[in-house]
Amino acid sequence: MRSDPNLCSQRNLVTVIRVQLSAWCSTFSAIMPKISTLI
Repeated sequence: MRSDPNLCSQRNLVTVIRVQLSAWCSTFSAIMPKISTLI
């Protein structure tokens, strides 16, 4: 069974987006308490 390069790149893109989202979420949750103390 041959792997489709297009499918592979799409899967890599989804993985990259998930990693970016989780990194952004952790950054946001770390920054949010500081912002709420400023408001």
